[in-house]
Amino acid sequence: MIDLQKHIRPIALCVIRHDDAVFVFEGYDPLKGQTFYRPLGGGIEFGETSEQAIRREMREEIGA
Repeated sequence: MIDLQKHIRPIALCVIRHDDAVFVFEGYDPLKGQTFYRPLGGGIEFGETSEQAIRREMREEIGA
């Protein structure tokens, strides 16, 4: 049986601006056949601060 219980998942997002430009992640959704853009970031792990989550996600997403 499928668990349909809803959960709230806290996330942390990082918005980096330079003049009129915004640094974003580019992804592709194969189901929709569309390119999408979103700020870098992701889920906050248990016991982690939002700042720690952003640092971890930045390392994961851009290899920094």
